[in-house]
Amino acid sequence: MLNKANALETAKMLLGIEGDCRDNLLSFLIEDNINLILNYCRISDFPQELESLLPVMTADRYRRASYGQEKADKVVKSETQGSVSKSYEDSTANDNHFLNNYRERLKPFINRKGRVPSDFDEPEKND
Repeated sequence: MLNKANALETAKMLLGIEGDCRDNLLSFLIEDNINLILNYCRISDFPQELESLLPVMTADRYRRASYGQEKADKVVKSETQGSVSKSYEDSTANDNHFLNNYRERLKPFINRKGRVPSDFDEPEKND
């Protein structure tokens, strides 16, 4: 069974956070990461083998989104050496690709069968 309290403590350790001032935010991110993994892998039960990945993902998302700051940090989007040119974007701009960082670790757990919306529809009962 998934131990969310353990994931919370490990995420805090990875981030160097002491005390409980960020517990609500980190707990939210843990829940959201669980949902991301379940949906990405198309599974309904969280695999025990991925429990150690959960706090790592939580810490990564916490850093990327710059929680606790008004605005997310800017990251270099492109850089040109001749005539020196740099462009920046918000660090959250690539959040859509967040799970790509963990693709190899998640790959063995992906349910390849997949489901379509009709899998969830109840067949009509003809009496």
